[in-house]
Amino acid sequence: MRRIVALGSGIAGWYALRTLSDQLQGRPHLELTVLCEQNHLSYGPLLPGVASGRLEPADVSLPFSRAVDDEKRIVDVIERIDPTSREVIGENAVYPFDALLLDPGLRTDWSLLHPDRTGGATGVHALRTVADAVRIRDELRERLTHPDSTSTTVAIVGGGATGVQLAGHLASAAVDGAIEVVLFESEGRLISDHPPEMQVAAEQRLTEMDVTVRTDTHVQSAASGRVTLEDESSETFDTLVWCGPKRGRTYGMGSDTPAVQDGFIAIDDAHRIRGMAAAFGCGASTRTATGREPSPRRKKKQGTVAAMNLVASLSGQSLRHLEQKSDVLDGLLWLGSNHLAHRGGTLLEGWAAKTIFAGYHASVLPGAMSKARLASQWLTESKPLLSAEP
Repeated sequence: MRRIVALGSGIAGWYALRTLSDQLQGRPHLELTVLCEQNHLSYGPLLPGVASGRLEPADVSLPFSRAVDDEKRIVDVIERIDPTSREVIGENAVYPFDALLLDPGLRTDWSLLHPDRTGGATGVHALRTVADAVRIRDELRERLTHPDSTSTTVAIVGGGATGVQLAGHLASAAVDGAIEVVLFESEGRLISDHPPEMQVAAEQRLTEMDVTVRTDTHVQSAASGRVTLEDESSETFDTLVWCGPKRGRTYGMGSDTPAVQDGFIAIDDAHRIRGMAAAFGCGASTRTATGREPSPRRKKKQGTVAAMNLVASLSGQSLRHLEQKSDVLDGLLWLGSNHLAHRGGTLLEGWAAKTIFAGYHASVLPGAMSKARLASQWLTESKPLLSAEP
């Protein structure tokens, strides 16, 4: 009996598990154990919609039980992976493996906010999971519906896609300026990994929505409702959302091993983890030679290819290689009341961008019900916003 251990976290892991379930049919000599720290995936690109109340948690989460049978799945907190003994060490048990598949997901790096920061302070949140988004939504709703409340201030640290979209969502969800949004970005421009036309358009649209955009501004710490900046000045907030850089999860495998490079799990075009036999990786914590985080659509492909190659490696078959090519669609943003898309060198807004955005994410999200709910929401935008009762 050959033991396969799979760690699923994100969209790549979900497709990998579904593919593994299909591939292992009729192969009784291969035993699958699935380890996960939660029972569902959180679809990151749409979490700002949940935080603003436009989307429901069910719209952007999907149970892993739809990808793999419950009896093969174990919920455990993974502490580390030992490549030498070929064991995954969990909080509750040790899981030996002959073959390994990883989609560990990302972790929030609080150290960039403060060296000792671990999160959890009142009013300070990450935005990495559905649970994070719900906490932000509920906190804002509670403040906005309080009899003595007239407005609330939200500080967003990090002007990448998540921070920019959250700022747009919250600003457009507010009524009569009930939410004051301040967006801090340490670089000189927002969404620096997007085309320049999108960078300019995104900042313009946020400014039109009365978002205060502060680029070239380094936030050093946050505590007791106050952010301290690099120049030692400070500003107050009611809610702070950390959307700064996230770090790869390598489960104790250090940079002294071939499997880890620059804090991420290093894989080749066949999704083999470098330096580990019969080990494959996919998702946000992995990096190929390009060094870039894969797009949602590419994560979907990665999961499928990694799972197929794992089974092929145990069966003596040739491996598939996923070509490293750029996406024609190189930018998508949902700013609450507006959408931006960059396709083939052209910047699109309004309904054209909205249609592309909806089609793209509907093609990635698994599950007919999830696609139907999202399609309905994008067409009608009838969900209650933060200023309304849930």
